[in-house]
Amino acid sequence: MVQAAKQGRKSAARLLQRCWIQRKGISEDNEEEVRRLSTESRFEQTVRKAAMMMFRKLNPDRKEKMAVSEMMENVGQVNAVHGTTHTSGQFVDLDDFVEITKRYAQGMAPSAGSTQSQGPAQTSGEKVQRAWENFSALTTLLTRFEPGLDVEQAESNFGWNNLEPYLYFLISVFFIIFSFPVADKGWIPCSELSTVAILFTVVSYKSLSPSGATYAKRALITEVATSLCSLTSLLPQSAVLLRMLSHTFTTLPLGESVVMKISLPCLLDLYLYYLFYSMARQRGFRGTYCFLVPYLVCFLWCEFSVVLLQNSSPIGLIRTCVAYFLFLFALPVLAVGLAAMVLIQLVKWFLELELTKMIVTLAVCAVPVTLRLWTRFGLSLMDVFHSMSQRGAVKLILCCVTMVMLFFWTYVYHSEGLQGYNSTLTWRQYGQLCGPPAWKVKGVAQTQIFCTHLDGHQVTWTGRFRQVRVAETENGAQSVINLLPVFMGDWLRCLYGETYPKSTVANEELCVIKALAKHTCHVKRYDSYVLEVGVGMPEEDGVPEDRARDIKLVASHEFRQVLLRLQPGSLVEFSTTLEGRLGGQVPSFELKAIYCLDCDSSLLTAAGQVKIERDWRRTTLNSVKFAFDFFFSPFLSARIDV
Repeated sequence: MVQAAKQGRKSAARLLQRCWIQRKGISEDNEEEVRRLSTESRFEQTVRKAAMMMFRKLNPDRKEKMAVSEMMENVGQVNAVHGTTHTSGQFVDLDDFVEITKRYAQGMAPSAGSTQSQGPAQTSGEKVQRAWENFSALTTLLTRFEPGLDVEQAESNFGWNNLEPYLYFLISVFFIIFSFPVADKGWIPCSELSTVAILFTVVSYKSLSPSGATYAKRALITEVATSLCSLTSLLPQSAVLLRMLSHTFTTLPLGESVVMKISLPCLLDLYLYYLFYSMARQRGFRGTYCFLVPYLVCFLWCEFSVVLLQNSSPIGLIRTCVAYFLFLFALPVLAVGLAAMVLIQLVKWFLELELTKMIVTLAVCAVPVTLRLWTRFGLSLMDVFHSMSQRGAVKLILCCVTMVMLFFWTYVYHSEGLQGYNSTLTWRQYGQLCGPPAWKVKGVAQTQIFCTHLDGHQVTWTGRFRQVRVAETENGAQSVINLLPVFMGDWLRCLYGETYPKSTVANEELCVIKALAKHTCHVKRYDSYVLEVGVGMPEEDGVPEDRARDIKLVASHEFRQVLLRLQPGSLVEFSTTLEGRLGGQVPSFELKAIYCLDCDSSLLTAAGQVKIERDWRRTTLNSVKFAFDFFFSPFLSARIDV
């Protein structure tokens, strides 16, 4: 009965199920096999029968075990696609072939341990899948041996078991959409990325299942038509007729934050949503993961291309097309030139005797090679990570990004609730409560404890500018260059920096430095400073200045231009927030704004400076609006006051 069930006979499988339920004829030797055969679905039984017939066709000599290479030579007899029955071992028998075929028919690639092959151990977690074309070829081949095979069920299994990569993609898109409006478009090659997005749109459409091709084709045409109509709004005002394609005839408010735009793109968008619903409702709404989710990849790439085109310039698009065209023809020349440049630089490296850095670099380069050889011929740590979870790196990255997003939203929510208190506290009052008079009465420690009640007060005071000094210097470019070999560092320093000037009266100071410097160029224009400003309480009502009540203000780089031009004794008005070591000697606060009250305007290009701080609330609302419009425009549009 077990052998009959193995051959895919449904009557034998039903009897075996009855034996399994009644525990008749079950022993320790056959328990696992009986359980597996009795729990097979009708679809799996049909695939089993077809797979056995196909194995016999591929094995005309009726060998007990057959080499995969020999099997591939016989594939042509049944018009199969090369690689359809590729396994993780060198030899397969009938049972191996049936189990592997069953897994492929369900859209799952066999694991390294799914067969009982006698080949050598494979390297870490060999990954098989196969694209849709191979799966389609397999199901077509199986139907030749068993016409009763439920192809729709096979496609549904394939869609469900291959859903995980699509979900990873959709989650990644979610983060990209929220980060795109925040990013500086000057650093994003929108023209180049738009052509890449168009290419991926076509590729993702070509990879869709033929079963849903009708709706997918209509959806893509509708989506492209909607996008082209929307892009006509970028045309000059003189193109009146073409701009009518994107004209909004009227808007219909749907609540406080959403409006519906009545236009031609809106009507096309409504039809697109209907096509989405039609895809999802196929096969009892199994079309949601069989057809709709895969098509959403194509949809999102198309939407990305539209957004990137809207942020591209005509010159940038022309430059991109020409660059891609030249790149294809110039690639061999570039490869030869790059190899020659590397060879020349290596020779210079040896000649300059940078032995220490050379040894360190070679050691660093040898690490991945050593790990690769170790993982290939020995015990691999990747096996451990792979056994813990599939696509663990992707999951880890998405988890980290999710935590960052959650932290960001928590920070925005928290900062939204922190309303600054514009205190009426004067500097003299602060000095009496938290300065030398209070130290004499209560001591420094008691004064500091008492003054914590003033934490968070935003104050604007007037004082005398004492001095400014550089507390800290940061230069990311210099830090990176210092890690490189001397010849490469000198080249980058001159490429991105400035050359020390020749001996002239105007640049006499730099000329002196040039004689002492180790390099001919510098990257000092990338310096970023943290400045410390000393400010004293001015004389008021006959009370002389008391340096014991001086405070220290920590200023960021944007205050550099104003602070370096202030003269000692200048009267300044500054804003800060009382926090940190209140009640101590020379307390330190962060400078928020500063204005010179008695400076000669002809000597200062700017009499004041305000600290540049990002408006996280506005940024968040812009991201929400962009994400909403990305998914629902031109049908619906967000109307959020930022």
